Parts: sequence; structure tokens; C-alpha cells
Amino acid sequence: MHSFVETVKQVCERPEMFVGGGSYLEVAALLTGYDLATSGGALSGFREWLTVRLDGGSNLAWPRLVLDAAFPNRESIDPTMLTAGEDRSALDMLCDLVLEFREERAAGGLRRVYLAYHAWLKQQDWYGPDSADWFEPGDGPKGAKPPTKPRDPNQGA
Repeated sequence: MHSFVETVKQVCERPEMFVGGGSYLEVAALLTGYDLATSGGALSGFREWLTVRLDGGSNLAWPRLVLDAAFPNRESIDPTMLTAGEDRSALDMLCDLVLEFREERAAGGLRRVYLAYHAWLKQQDWYGPDSADWFEPGDGPKGAKPPTKPRDPNQGA
């Protein structure tokens, strides 16, 4: 069985061999399926990594963020309306970004990806302590009580 990175490289070299027409949307769907089959392990942190890299798009799914990276000067992108050349550019960008992400994730760990995303979030004027997913590094879930120090049985009550 191939690793995820090996699979991505093979799909990127010959997308038509793995999905019908080999389009950006088909390959993105294949990678989404692979990610789902690994319970989110294959691409865990990819959306957050892209958000930091692109300095925006925290409300978007990674396939749209990849299109934003491929076409930074386009306001609106409909992936079903891409020319053949644009579709290939989007597919090349997807492949490059997934492989770069996996390399960085392997070197620095997934924790570093999420800490960078958290730091990015805290720089946004719309994000604050009232945000649903607000946390301070080291905090538990909202409302969770901090762990208590176990009582030493050798000390009196």
C-alpha cells in the first residue's frame, strides 16, 4: 500500500489514470475521499495551513482556497467554468500545495500548523474572546475546569 504522499504524486503525474477526465475537481474529490477514509488524517490541518499562507479564507473549504492560490487576482472562481489551461494550473497548484503541506507537517508537526493558525486568528479584528472557538494555548475546552492537584494521602485532611 502506498503512502498518501506517494499516492498524491502518482495522481498528479497521471490524473486521468485515477479519475475520469483528470480535472481539478475530480482530483480534489479523490483527495477528499482519501482524507475521509483516513478519518481526516491525510489532510488534517491543510485548510488551516492554507488560510495562514493566503492570509484569509478561514470560512472556506480547502478546494476553494487552492483555487484562490492558483488565481490570486480573480474575485470569483467557478471551478466548473475553468478553461483546460486554467484547470491544469489549478491541478498543478493543488499538487504542489498538498506536497508542500505534507513536507512542512512532517518536519514541524501538526501542532505547529494549528498554533500558526491560532496566531493568525488572533490577529484578525473579527476574532476575540467571544468567538465560539476562542482559546488560549494551554486552555482546555470552553467551560472546562482546570485540572486539580491530587491530594497527597500522606498529609492530613
